[in-house]
Amino acid sequence: MKESFQTKKFAVENDSGKLSYLQKGTGKEALVTLHGFGQNGIAFQSFDIFWSSFTLYHFDLPLHGESKWKSLIVDKKDIQQLFEQFLDNNRINRFSVAAFSLGARVVFTLLEVFPERLDRIILIAPDGINVNIWYRLVTLYSPFRRLFKSMVINPRIYFYVFEVLKNLGIINKSTLKFVKVHMSTPEKRDKVYLVWSSYKNINTKRDVITALLNEHDIKVTLCLGTYDRVVPPNKFRAFAKSLHNCSFCQLETGHNHLLK
Repeated sequence: MKESFQTKKFAVENDSGKLSYLQKGTGKEALVTLHGFGQNGIAFQSFDIFWSSFTLYHFDLPLHGESKWKSLIVDKKDIQQLFEQFLDNNRINRFSVAAFSLGARVVFTLLEVFPERLDRIILIAPDGINVNIWYRLVTLYSPFRRLFKSMVINPRIYFYVFEVLKNLGIINKSTLKFVKVHMSTPEKRDKVYLVWSSYKNINTKRDVITALLNEHDIKVTLCLGTYDRVVPPNKFRAFAKSLHNCSFCQLETGHNHLLK
């Protein structure tokens, strides 16, 4: 039992950066996990119960955990190169992926480059399917990037604005709490700005995602939280219905407890 749960640490690297990952389990099938913003590979340790069926590879995303990134931008070509290296090193032909929130953006890049090698995708409160207007404004338009940068430097006035928006019913209490948690210190605000700016190219159009999943008949499990106001479950039903091979599960919890 102890030997089965032995953790090994590895990394793959190219000119842009290094991706670190933990390897656990002895199963014949490979399962890659990709965490959410502000986390690291350990976030998926609850999946270690599948050690006998899968060999698990818990990745640290770029700019998270022990993964280091030299470039200012995380590019799809870098994701492709690093995962090609990872698959070759571990002699993996086919694999499955589980992703939470931000990690889903990387999954959709893997879907674009390795669709014929994917068996199953587990999406937990996934980012990157529905358009986030705030993210799009901040990453694509320089005036909004400058505005967001000013919030990083001096957040008080913006926190006041968010409070007003909540009181007006424009944003909900959970969204306000999410903003405050991730923007509460200068270090956290810098992290949000850095990750949002760096991941701007890690986007896949929804119709491309749907087409690839259906064309290759990839099994999809979509897990959402009933009380999740960051990634509301009602916005995913149409997406789930558009897939040929999708199971939908809704857990009685919020965003931050979906992996617990």
